[in-house]
Amino acid sequence: MRARRLHPGALAKDTALQHGATNRAGDAAYRAAMRDLQDTYWLEVCAALGIRRFGFSRRRMTRAEWHKEKIVRNCSRAADVKLGEDMQRVKTAAAELLKWQQDLEQWRLQMLGDRDRIRQEIMRETDARYREHIEKHGRLYQTEVALRIETEKQLAHRTPEEELICSS
Repeated sequence: MRARRLHPGALAKDTALQHGATNRAGDAAYRAAMRDLQDTYWLEVCAALGIRRFGFSRRRMTRAEWHKEKIVRNCSRAADVKLGEDMQRVKTAAAELLKWQQDLEQWRLQMLGDRDRIRQEIMRETDARYREHIEKHGRLYQTEVALRIETEKQLAHRTPEEELICSS
């Protein structure tokens, strides 16, 4: 059958038999391949879900193995507690950093507002000075024009003899 080529246990047994192994060795290869398949499945699927490899039965361990596991379990708990504390500190620091960023942004906006306000004040002052300057020079110009017109009128009414006297 073709499906037999997809079965890892059957494939391992067939390979062992083709290389001259006994039926007993082929069965051992079959069991090893299936055990490997189950181990791989457990590592890739079940371990991440927290499912134990050998179910809920009592595990047979020596006293030394049990003590090692107990130490690992206690260290793991301590590490989890430390990690939780560290994560809380990180969250607190992140919240504080966010507040600082918000404060900085608020200050930046305030500075921009102050800058714009100062710029507007300067523009108003400059504009007022400019208008004052223009008005002053406008008045001076009008005064000079009036003086020139009056001088021209006076010159127009002079007689040629008066001009000779004024020019000398």
